[in-house]
Amino acid sequence: MRHIVIWSLFLFAIQLSAQDKGAERLSALHKEYSRKQNSDTTSVSCLLKIAGWHLEMADKKNFPKSKDSTLYYANRAVNFSKKNDLKNKEAEAYLFLSKYYYNIYDNDTSRRYAVSAAQAFKIINNEKGTAQAAVRLGLTYDVQSEIIENGIIGKLNQAVEIYRNSGDKVQEGFALYVLAGRHNRVGDMKSALEDLKESLNAFNSIGFKGPEYYWTLLFLSDLWQRSGNIEQAFAYSLQAVSQLEKYKADPQVAAECYNWLAKVYYYKGDKENTYNYLRKAFQNTDSSDEGAYIRICGNLAQVLIGLKRNEEALFYLKKIEKIDSLDKDAKINLYGRCIMVYTDLKKYKEAEKYIGPALEILDNPNKAYVLTGLYGSVAKYYYMTGQYKLSRHYLEEYKAMDEKYKSKSAMQFIHTYLFKIDSSEASFKSAMKNLKLTQSYKDSIFSADSQKRIEELKIQYDVMAKERDILAQHRSNNELSERNQLQAAKLSTSNLVRNTAIAGSGITVVILCLLYSRYKNNKRTNNMLLAQKKEIVFTNEALSRLVSEKEWLLKEIHHRVKNNLHMIMSLLNSQSYFLEDKAALSAIENSRHRIQSMSLIHQKLYLTDNTAAIRMADYISDLAGYLSESFAGKKNVKFKLELDDIEMSVSKAVPIGLIINEGATNSFKYAFGESEGIIGISLKNTGEDSFTLRVYDNGAGLPSDFDILRHKSLGMKLIKGLAGDLGSELELSSSNRGTEIKISFASKKLLYGIT
Repeated sequence: MRHIVIWSLFLFAIQLSAQDKGAERLSALHKEYSRKQNSDTTSVSCLLKIAGWHLEMADKKNFPKSKDSTLYYANRAVNFSKKNDLKNKEAEAYLFLSKYYYNIYDNDTSRRYAVSAAQAFKIINNEKGTAQAAVRLGLTYDVQSEIIENGIIGKLNQAVEIYRNSGDKVQEGFALYVLAGRHNRVGDMKSALEDLKESLNAFNSIGFKGPEYYWTLLFLSDLWQRSGNIEQAFAYSLQAVSQLEKYKADPQVAAECYNWLAKVYYYKGDKENTYNYLRKAFQNTDSSDEGAYIRICGNLAQVLIGLKRNEEALFYLKKIEKIDSLDKDAKINLYGRCIMVYTDLKKYKEAEKYIGPALEILDNPNKAYVLTGLYGSVAKYYYMTGQYKLSRHYLEEYKAMDEKYKSKSAMQFIHTYLFKIDSSEASFKSAMKNLKLTQSYKDSIFSADSQKRIEELKIQYDVMAKERDILAQHRSNNELSERNQLQAAKLSTSNLVRNTAIAGSGITVVILCLLYSRYKNNKRTNNMLLAQKKEIVFTNEALSRLVSEKEWLLKEIHHRVKNNLHMIMSLLNSQSYFLEDKAALSAIENSRHRIQSMSLIHQKLYLTDNTAAIRMADYISDLAGYLSESFAGKKNVKFKLELDDIEMSVSKAVPIGLIINEGATNSFKYAFGESEGIIGISLKNTGEDSFTLRVYDNGAGLPSDFDILRHKSLGMKLIKGLAGDLGSELELSSSNRGTEIKISFASKKLLYGIT
């Protein structure tokens, strides 16, 4: 407690210090105005600087009356400019007022001042001023029809062109950012993405790292996330975080970037990283920035529920519930998040407090994209409280609202809950349709194995359908029981005078029998369902164990084969110590090389997860290394490898390895004499199902009278036989520039471990 008091006093002292510095700056601005008030243009500039200071303080809420002061000094600037016919300064004052009203969410008034600024700048032919007014005007339009009717996109394109021609990269980038927002509002996501990429290029061209740079990155991340490309969304949000940490961005900007990266992690299903980055966002945010504070605290509450830390989730939710005097966007975020979190916690009464205010906002016909999240929260609340008709209604409105934005994550949410509603209402055909749409959107977002997931969902769906059937039957039985009770009550009333005691006893017996019978039926049905579930779970676990055991056995077989081959090599080595015959020693050495070429294959198989295929580039590289070491010190020969990234089964890899061994060994022994040389090994994918193996050297070549058909060495017989195993004829060519063994063969689906 003592530490908390000390920390609170410290924060209070910092706040007082900040206020003192702010007051000093304001005093300096007033002194500057007093000195220069005789100068017309300078006076207006000073008035706008003072108004700007008050606007900044109003946003931070350090000075409660600054909002009124902002308007007072800005209007003084307008009146002074009009009185002295200062059109340029009058236009600047209008532009400032447009910004002021935009900040307090009064788009209509902001729009009027932006139009006035544009007219004033046009009179004095100020192109850059006209561009500024167009950008400010564009910010005030959110509704698709109004953007199109007022030609906002065309005006913003003109503003971009003006800034581009003037070389003002910062303003060009910001204008493109605003243009992207309008393209997004009219549903043109492709153009929005192009605008944002151009905006980023403009900022990067001058190394600009202001807030607008980070907003652009986050907007790109947002669009990619809504289009279902989580990888691109993650890339841009991660870029924003890495840049802000590198350049020490403003805490408010940092909070938004961390929050957005956490959001992408959330869509990837990584709850731990989601929580970690949300904590960073919370550490950088300030409760005075109500919108960001509500988003971050609400997101923390949501992810903590997923981590089963409900008490902590409520802690963050209570923080944002205490905030007063919210603007419209902040209210929407607050209502949506409180409804969602309380619904997830099954605290439906607390969630219900926000349903009424949320519906008042949703009934407004002039809706913007920010409302779509509110639709999802309301629809989920109605589903969880069993009000399926209302839930379906708001899901359909959500779907219609999101149609132009084409957010795949939103559509996945919508169809997930439509599937649940259909299942609850026993509309199985519609439920299956929505289930498939849910899976389709999910697969397009995460690139998962859709077939496997659909099969799993079908099993879940079948179980759910059976549960719904049992529940419906249970409800039907309850209704029958209630009708019987009503009939018994009527009968009891008609015979009350004649036989009250007997009728009452009879009714009691009937009710007890019915309840007991229903209880036994329900218990039997539930036991059957539980037994079926257990059987399904047992079968799945048994299949998983069987697959794991088979994979383990395959690896163990390859391991033992490798060990046995090494044992044979050791025996051959031991035998060679007792031999003096050079021919016998050479035969043993050749045998050792052949065995090692096969042993390497089995070693590769048991050391990798894929027991069906060999990555040939790695295998041949290891084999060449072994051969090079075997002949080291005898001759100065180097290997040249030309290998495509190909995978082959053991049945193909073994003959290829033996052919390479025989060809390379012959080249080592006979091709070079005492001179240096190169042995080349090439394995190429020459067509869809065609492959070519070449083993060649740059030695002296074969004797002129060499005939492969009559040659009786074991090595050449092996090569010919192994070429036949691959379904190919051996091609042997030789000249004074070297010898080449070439084998062309075909194989189906050699990639990905299937031959």
